[in-house]
Amino acid sequence: MIKPEKLGPSKPNRKRAIALQAEYARLIVNGITVQLPPGFKPYPSQQLMFVKIIQSLKNKKHAMIESPTGSGKSLGLLSACCAWLQDYKVKRRLAKQQCPRHGNNSVVDGFVNAATDTKMSKFEAVAPSKTGKENNESSFLNYLKNEPDDLNVEDPTTYDSYGEAKDESLFDNSEHQPEAECTCGDMKKIRIYYGTRTHKQISQVIKEFSRLPYGHERNEKQLKHTILASREQSCLNPTVRESEDRTAACKELIAPDGLGCVYRHNLRTFDDPNKLRKKIDNCGAGVWDIEELSEALKTPEICAYFASTRSLTVDADIIFTPFNYLLDPIIRNSSDVILKNSIVILDEAHNVEDTCRDAVSFQFKESEFGAAFNNFNEKLALMNDNSLLTMLKKNTSESNAKCESLQEIQKYKESLQRMSELAKRIYDFFCKLAKLLDESTVNKNSRTWNWDAFVDLLKDKKDSTKNLFFENDSALYNQYLTDFNVITAQKSKDESTGDIVAELLQEFKLSSVAIVLVEKFLYFMKYFQINKEVYKCNITVTTKIQTYSNQRSTQRFTQHHKPKFRKDAARYNEEGYITGVKPSLEPIRAGCDAVLNFWCMSPSVACSEAFKECHSVILASGTLCPTETLKTELGLAFNFEMEGNQVIPDKQIFASVISKGPHNYPFKCTYKNMQDQTFYIELLRTIRDVCKTVPKGVLVFVSSYRILNDIQKFLRYESLQIDIEKHKQIFFEPNRSSDLKKILADYTFAIENVGSDVNSLNGAIMFAVFRGKVSEGIDFTDDMARCVICIGIPFPNATDELVLQKKAYNDFHSRSSKILSGDEWYSTQAYRALNQALGRCLRHRNDWGAILLIDERFIEKANPKCPDSKKISRWVRHRLIRYNDHQSLLNALSVFVNERMNDETLKPVKKEIIFDVDDESPSTSSSSYRSSFNSASSSNSNRGTFNFSNKKGKSFSTGSEAVFRV
Repeated sequence: MIKPEKLGPSKPNRKRAIALQAEYARLIVNGITVQLPPGFKPYPSQQLMFVKIIQSLKNKKHAMIESPTGSGKSLGLLSACCAWLQDYKVKRRLAKQQCPRHGNNSVVDGFVNAATDTKMSKFEAVAPSKTGKENNESSFLNYLKNEPDDLNVEDPTTYDSYGEAKDESLFDNSEHQPEAECTCGDMKKIRIYYGTRTHKQISQVIKEFSRLPYGHERNEKQLKHTILASREQSCLNPTVRESEDRTAACKELIAPDGLGCVYRHNLRTFDDPNKLRKKIDNCGAGVWDIEELSEALKTPEICAYFASTRSLTVDADIIFTPFNYLLDPIIRNSSDVILKNSIVILDEAHNVEDTCRDAVSFQFKESEFGAAFNNFNEKLALMNDNSLLTMLKKNTSESNAKCESLQEIQKYKESLQRMSELAKRIYDFFCKLAKLLDESTVNKNSRTWNWDAFVDLLKDKKDSTKNLFFENDSALYNQYLTDFNVITAQKSKDESTGDIVAELLQEFKLSSVAIVLVEKFLYFMKYFQINKEVYKCNITVTTKIQTYSNQRSTQRFTQHHKPKFRKDAARYNEEGYITGVKPSLEPIRAGCDAVLNFWCMSPSVACSEAFKECHSVILASGTLCPTETLKTELGLAFNFEMEGNQVIPDKQIFASVISKGPHNYPFKCTYKNMQDQTFYIELLRTIRDVCKTVPKGVLVFVSSYRILNDIQKFLRYESLQIDIEKHKQIFFEPNRSSDLKKILADYTFAIENVGSDVNSLNGAIMFAVFRGKVSEGIDFTDDMARCVICIGIPFPNATDELVLQKKAYNDFHSRSSKILSGDEWYSTQAYRALNQALGRCLRHRNDWGAILLIDERFIEKANPKCPDSKKISRWVRHRLIRYNDHQSLLNALSVFVNERMNDETLKPVKKEIIFDVDDESPSTSSSSYRSSFNSASSSNSNRGTFNFSNKKGKSFSTGSEAVFRV
């Protein structure tokens, strides 16, 4: 076992201020007491939010909440949901205590169900007994029995690996007396899953959670929390932290033939989550984020990753997690996530459609197959080595044990052989499509087949041995599922055979690249069997370009690499193969990369499956508008909706449409017009004049990286760059996410260190792309963004194959269902991306800023009679003003800026930019939705996802103790 080096000196614990219970403000909403931070008076939009959320939770319905940035959305979500859950827990506990069947004198074993069984098996994988034997009466099981109220348990049904119910119950109750009548009704255990877009946003949400009393109470009313964080964020082992791929390094280290990890080993002493929570509390971390948890567990050298994602999920009432843990079926099924009877909050959910489509779309790269085939061949060759079986025979004394061991290894070999054959079938299918692409007379780089042609291609009527289409519950598909479970199962040690069988099977274990390849196809077929019409098959071949994005893989593909933490690491070469083994597949097309895509066109496939048994789902964002696609495509009925008002006063917002440049050149930002040199010169003159007028930070958003490149080119004309740099330092959003952190740091420095001379620099300007990191993932507060300039309407790339296929799908199905037409869907994507960028300069109530929309089409779009007018966020469209000429605009803007600068009540909040650029949620996502729906021209862009009624309640002004009812 690797003994870790001592980490550096611990940071001082960031103890959060805890108010006394009597100090918290209280608000009664629909009979539920909502507790708020001391002295806090909620905005009307927050009060309306409380009503909508509590109504939805009481009625087991779904809600859609749009509340502009700065209106306290996260605090409102947490306050309402935690208040309802705390009230529910009290009522449930009382009902259980009074129930003849489930009360204090009843047998609680019946509470332990499939969820508990799943948790036990996963926990035991983290903390096996020292003897290696099963220990059915471990302290962990005793905890399960003694704390039934803290478990997400239903009936005592057990399930197999793929969720199929088995006949037997967890315990044999055949001799039990007839059960007493249940009087507690259908009060199931309910927990909250709070989903955010990234890990970094979790820390911001937990900061809001710490302001509330629910996590601080140390009694039965406490709402215990944990975080589903990736190893990238939570691993403490210095050896693993030095690796480029921490997930792969950790798995390698803790594998049966790995060198071991002392942090994970030390977690075994905390088999009771209450015991672990007390340890964390003693370190000063009451309500903690992942950084504080890691700090608390660093000194006793306890694994923060397995603590937060396994141990503490057992009794957690609220679990903070990135979206992918909830929506991606592969991640969800491997992460101890149980959504049945849960409340799911998806904060910043404007991208949820794309996340859902992406979760059940699958991609296969040509490079995967070469690595996978060599791994299959390597392991099959090892299994055919007679010396290994001879070693097994020598090390097993009992004939029965010897026979069973040989049978087990033979079973593994047969499963491995069938999985290898399946991988070969997938590759043959890949090659068949590549051949059809080569024969195409229209486009030899990309081709797409609709679902019916897709089925015919999978069936391969000419050669049944290449058939890849499996009917629902077909014997062959079920056999493949069984085989997959066999080759991925962890073999425990057995007394009769010693360690030899476990060691042999570990020797035969496939690499991640081979396992993931077949796993993706099995998951795909699971969905395709019952949702054929929503899938399309695509093959794309592009010229091979060595870029950062294809040096690393962040999708459902684990790169082959040289193992470092295996006991036999010396046997492997730098490519991760046993010495002498080399990839053997010929390229599908020389000098090119080929990709096979199984695209899902409907987000309802992932959304419905994930949330079908949830108590309630709450979608929330500052920019859900336009909401039509959310209502029609997610497969959920949102019975409660609200569109909150902007809490920032009108005097602090300047919003205008700029339809003409300084020389009256009309701005109509179509593709054709933006090929014109005059357009760019007038555009940059306008931006120059704004930079003279507005101090500090200015953000400019354009539709693509092609336009960014054009701006860089035309800045050289007429000394425009020199003129702008007299006032602002110029920055451009980079293509690579890894470069953005430094650029943002330089941007911040330029703003915070402006000169006092009126002729010196007064800040910085950042040119960025809609749907990129700058437009979605970063908090530009106060001086960091005093003006946002949006150039044009950011429609997706109209020639992109995935966009074309999605439009065609919607056009066809809009005739028979309620989904939007292709053009309506296309327009919705543009305005949601626009709305997301508009809020970058207004982050809290005392913030102020200018919003400038450069495109004459916005004049028409803002007209209430125009169908598109409601697609612009209400808080913006109601404030839009058009000026007759360029100088009038500048004069009004100057007056606005001077008034705000002289307003003593609007002093900037000292706050650093939240850098959320290297923070990727663990994703097995395989589709190319993100790059495809981004209209950026850069092929290696790794930007954020392109995004696919306001019912009023009565409100009353409130104090610390108030009543608020509808």
